[in-house]
Amino acid sequence: MDITNALNNVEDYVIAMRRHFHMHPERSFEEFETTKRITEELDSMGVSYELPEEAPRTGVIAYIDGTKEGAYKAIALRADIDALSVTEANNVEYKSQNAGTMHACGHDGHAAMLLGAAKVLAQMTDQFCGRVYLIFQPAEEVGLGAKYMMRQGTWFDEIDSIYGSHLWNSLEAGKINVEAGPRMASAETLEVAIHGKSGHSSEPHTCVNAVLVAAQAIVALQQMASVTYNAFDPVVIVPTMMEGGTKINILPGEAKFSGTARYFSKAISERIEDDVHRVLKGVCDISGATYDLTYTRLLIPTINDPGAVATAHAALTHYIGEEVFEPMAQVNGGEDFSFYLDKKPGVFAFVGTRNVEKGCAAAHHNERFDIDESALKHGVGMYVGYTLEALQ
Repeated sequence: MDITNALNNVEDYVIAMRRHFHMHPERSFEEFETTKRITEELDSMGVSYELPEEAPRTGVIAYIDGTKEGAYKAIALRADIDALSVTEANNVEYKSQNAGTMHACGHDGHAAMLLGAAKVLAQMTDQFCGRVYLIFQPAEEVGLGAKYMMRQGTWFDEIDSIYGSHLWNSLEAGKINVEAGPRMASAETLEVAIHGKSGHSSEPHTCVNAVLVAAQAIVALQQMASVTYNAFDPVVIVPTMMEGGTKINILPGEAKFSGTARYFSKAISERIEDDVHRVLKGVCDISGATYDLTYTRLLIPTINDPGAVATAHAALTHYIGEEVFEPMAQVNGGEDFSFYLDKKPGVFAFVGTRNVEKGCAAAHHNERFDIDESALKHGVGMYVGYTLEALQ
């Protein structure tokens, strides 16, 4: 089968499936109807699959075996399928029918593209050897879905590499970004409680002003992020909430602040929590305060393997056209695909969906988010192309 014709033939199907998922979005670990529809589509194609054994049993692990002779290998293709707690503001025929829930990040397109890839690959088994797993993953938006799927069955232990992609509204439709190294940041949170000594605001010398200490700690953490780490390996620490005090004439003994930390390096991951403790301890020791820190590691950096990137580049060149490749800066957002890449070689690509003339330019997670659906064919092409390149 000619892959160009196959992609053209499946395009209308993929757009229709994307619109179906967009109209019926479901939030993280609530993707019951989405899972059901995916299995129905796979049944119609004759593609084998398994459901997770662990509750809530959303998501699907499908697989297709190639019949071409050669050394056995296995790879995985991943699509996330969950939606967000957003009320859609678009007036389109496929507008969300689930109040307060919307596919405002492109996961509807991801699920549709992987179904399109399943349809194509099921008809091309004579062109690859080994097994391709198709992972329809729940709960990416809460950072829990990848680890959940890794615990299901034996697929993750079996694979040699994994490919994933994200429809991206910062990249023009018709362009694809595939690059080695760090591509998306970590996502970590810090929650800090400062314990001082309350008293009358007219006698600050008898008190330890927790709000003042918290403010000093925030500034010190900003300074730590800018001067402690190499400028070519950036760290961002952003305070986002602060709470303290009850009245103007009462000097507060307690204050709290929270924020997020993002970076791209595993080396920084090994030290950043200790560095935050060091700064907080120093500020509190000078002021006579104490602190409690809750540091939570939600997502680790998404780091593409050079070998897997080479396979993806070859797929791009052979099956789509190298002219669509577009360099792109690293993304400060996080992705739980990072947990797959931490254990297995793989690649995470970005498929451009921006088209201002079509009104497809809103940011991800915005209530007016929409995509140029002409890009979906390229996403399918990368799934299929990666499989054919990796399973020669």
